[in-house]
Amino acid sequence: MNDLNRQFSIGGLTIDPLANTLRFNSHIEKLSPKVMEVFCALYQGNGTVVTREQLLDSVWADRFGGDESLSRAISELRKSLSRLLDTNKKIITTVPKRGYRLELSLLTEICQLQSPAVEASTELPTTQSVQDDSVKRRSPIIYLLILATVLIVIVTVFFSDLTDNSQKEYRVLVIPFDVTDSDNKDERTLANGLLELSLTHLSHVDNFKVASRTSSAYFKTNKHSLKEIQSLLPVDLILEGAVRRDGNNHTVTYRLVEVDSGFTLFSDSKTVESLNIQGAVNELVMNTTAHLGIEHKLIAPSPQSEEAYRLYLLAMDILNQNYTLEALQKAQDYLKRASTHSPADPLIVEAITSNYLEMMNLTSGKEQKAVMSSAEIFLEQSRELGVASSTLSFFEGMLYMPLISDPARGDIQKALAHFSEAKMLGEKSFNFYFNYTYLLTIHHQYKEAIAIAKEGIATHPLSYRLYGGLAFVNLLLGDEKTAHSVFRKMREIAPQDPTTAWMEALSATMSGQYQQTLDWTSQTRTDSPPIKTLMLDVSVLITADGKDNLANIWALCEENLMSLTLTETDCFHLSFAKAIHENDIPALLSHLNSVENTHVSSPYIRAMIGQALYLLPGHLLSEYKALFAGLITGGLNGGGFSNLPSLNLLTAIRFAQYDNQIFSIDEINTKIAAIFSEKEMPISFNAEYLALLGDVDRALALLQSLVDSDDVIPIGRYYAYFDSPAFLLLNEDERFLALKKRYQRKLEVMNRSLEWRL
Repeated sequence: MNDLNRQFSIGGLTIDPLANTLRFNSHIEKLSPKVMEVFCALYQGNGTVVTREQLLDSVWADRFGGDESLSRAISELRKSLSRLLDTNKKIITTVPKRGYRLELSLLTEICQLQSPAVEASTELPTTQSVQDDSVKRRSPIIYLLILATVLIVIVTVFFSDLTDNSQKEYRVLVIPFDVTDSDNKDERTLANGLLELSLTHLSHVDNFKVASRTSSAYFKTNKHSLKEIQSLLPVDLILEGAVRRDGNNHTVTYRLVEVDSGFTLFSDSKTVESLNIQGAVNELVMNTTAHLGIEHKLIAPSPQSEEAYRLYLLAMDILNQNYTLEALQKAQDYLKRASTHSPADPLIVEAITSNYLEMMNLTSGKEQKAVMSSAEIFLEQSRELGVASSTLSFFEGMLYMPLISDPARGDIQKALAHFSEAKMLGEKSFNFYFNYTYLLTIHHQYKEAIAIAKEGIATHPLSYRLYGGLAFVNLLLGDEKTAHSVFRKMREIAPQDPTTAWMEALSATMSGQYQQTLDWTSQTRTDSPPIKTLMLDVSVLITADGKDNLANIWALCEENLMSLTLTETDCFHLSFAKAIHENDIPALLSHLNSVENTHVSSPYIRAMIGQALYLLPGHLLSEYKALFAGLITGGLNGGGFSNLPSLNLLTAIRFAQYDNQIFSIDEINTKIAAIFSEKEMPISFNAEYLALLGDVDRALALLQSLVDSDDVIPIGRYYAYFDSPAFLLLNEDERFLALKKRYQRKLEVMNRSLEWRL
């Protein structure tokens, strides 16, 4: 088939790629454009296996969500062929671990068997005699009959797809309802309620596949044409509307739009009294299903109390706008008030439980303990009220997740077990996919993290944060090409979100483009606590050997240059980093002895404690064994995204070598192997690791490779790389000294124009 847009036939089955239809015996099946493309690609295989990879390349140029979409397309195509040809035979077969095959001979046989039979005469006339006879006998009335027959066939074909919709499936997107006054809390509450309840009710319609809440939320702030919507999200129908104040009441208008044609299938309006959201949604859902010829029975409202639901919606309105501790606490207040009106409502109790679990990572000390205790209480209530088992498993996993401020707390293995169970039970929420991706990443299970992120994207195709998680995993694996393709999708979804620029800056750092990172930190300094960007600056400049720029940062906390924006804790961070970089043993001891619980909650301080102990003379280590034991346990329990756990294991080797063993050398080797089981061990780390174990020749060979290549040392060390304690025995080796000199010269050339600005 040279032209995929040209109509073609298989037996009696007619395929029209332009109209996206399959026609057989006057019956028509309408396909979505992507499903038709899959069918054409299988047909081009001419009865041979077409691999999944070939289908993805042919139909989905953008792979994100492609795997899931391909599976859905194959399923829809099989159903369409089965309905059209009235057969249960497998016309499209799955070839395990390879792809799919269109069984052309079987399809042709089925079509021929089911084509209308023609009564044969005893004497077959010649073609010419048939033509002559037909011409002689035709009359004007015959032409009218022929025309009438053709018209009947056309009308029958045209309406055959519309007469019985009881089995037809529709992909539906509900766009958040517009409000005329965004400052009016009642209008916002009503609009949010209409969206929430519409999604809940429509998802219970058997014939509907409703786009996720995250996909709907995307279109609240991103307005697109129908064509643009279809390119972002394959849907058949869009439900949209608006809320307008009308005296003491509100008028809700809504319409159902067919995406392919752009036609409004129907529209209606309703006056809503006293925020009677449930009544408005009941009418909306029943009108929608009735118009499409679908029988549907409404589900029971939840919560039963209108006031409880109003308070619930106020909480959701806050959470949709902000994700801060203050916002979570304010939302929780509304939810608890809602609970007093509807005390045994699963929807409200589930929301309270989820909120407490989210607050765990945003609190500390006594407040954090109180939040965790409340989370456990409401989780038990959720269990008693019959919240979905998949959601309960997800919540239980959240309880075991390591905390950012205290990674030693929690149990990552138990958390992973609960998340795995939640997935098996069918949990599909955005928060589940995001947290599962995060959990697998900090446990160094990168391949599975990517698989979970992609599955989440297939379910929530417009979720910016899931794309961000996918990009971050690829960065950790060193796959910058894939990461940048994900960045493009992130910019398409949320052009103004600053997270993309931050991740692009990290990517630039990985390839040695340090100026891009320093430019980003200076541009965003005022948007977050300054210590966050300053610590990134310090890490970059130490790796780049930017001594002059580092001196300017160290000076920020000198008495005569004290910046008003830097706190005492901020300056503790900077002075600690300076002590490590300058290998100032008295200053290191001073900082180690001054570490308090508030400091240990900082990931930067935790990283610097490990590196300070790495630099200390061996006879001083015993005093800090307990401190480091807790630190490394937290790091290995998911307290580090990238190189913190591996660098801490270098320190653990030093402890073992000076008879203060926390782990044996064999245990350390096993843990390092686990960290790098799914990603390549950096040359810089491998050289340091081997040198520390006394394998000098292999370490030197790796250092030679590092100096000769374009590889850059990953950021994260606060000591100059060639000043590592691992290389102490090499400091009199001419080969090592020559390599050190060459590398310093290499950095000078690369970074001579590097500029840091506050």
